[in-house]
Amino acid sequence: MKYTVKELAALVHLAVTMSQIDGNTDNIEKHAITSGLTRLGVDAADASDIFSKAVGMNAAEALSVVTAFSDEQKKAAACYLAKIMASNGEMTDAEMKLWKLICRLGGFPQMKIPEALSLLSNH
Repeated sequence: MKYTVKELAALVHLAVTMSQIDGNTDNIEKHAITSGLTRLGVDAADASDIFSKAVGMNAAEALSVVTAFSDEQKKAAACYLAKIMASNGEMTDAEMKLWKLICRLGGFPQMKIPEALSLLSNH
């Protein structure tokens, strides 16, 4: 599955927002964001461009972009965001609410966190 740079930037914008929602982005969450990009086929040279574009986006733009994802991209995005949320072993209420909101507004498939993590590990 392929994503454009703009699509990846939107996904990273939402991922960074999710990691910051509890007031603390730790190194484990940062690693989950970057390793998730690697799993999506992004090399290190392109990652900095994606992060720069992500910082330049606002939430409305990022949501607009992910809403246009294909069904397969939406499923992968929901799993990617769930992985980031679960990466440090602490899923706060704020993170859960944001994940559910992004999934609902983005038209992502309905699933629970264990299902999303299972789907991610099987791909």
